[in-house]
Amino acid sequence: MTEIRKPFVLLMQLSVEGALGVESMPDRYDELKDKARELGGKLTACYVTMGIYDVVATVLLPDNEAAMFLALWLTEQGYFRTTTLPASDMSKWEFGGGKK
Repeated sequence: MTEIRKPFVLLMQLSVEGALGVESMPDRYDELKDKARELGGKLTACYVTMGIYDVVATVLLPDNEAAMFLALWLTEQGYFRTTTLPASDMSKWEFGGGKK
């Protein structure tokens, strides 16, 4: 039986501490992968970006509670402020009429 996981988008802004320790970004990436796996999920993509968000990641997680825990964990680390968005695959939607 395949475990159903929901997609979430993590929008992250570096804190002052995160910006001062930017050389440790590869370690933060590995920690995020490990924490997502620990929560029963998977980090599917992670990008360094320009604009108001410094990092954008996508994860598959079992439920909203796992997403909330991941966002709180990221904030507790002191490197990021996060905004977490539940996401839905566009191919599952018929625009103007709702879900297919």
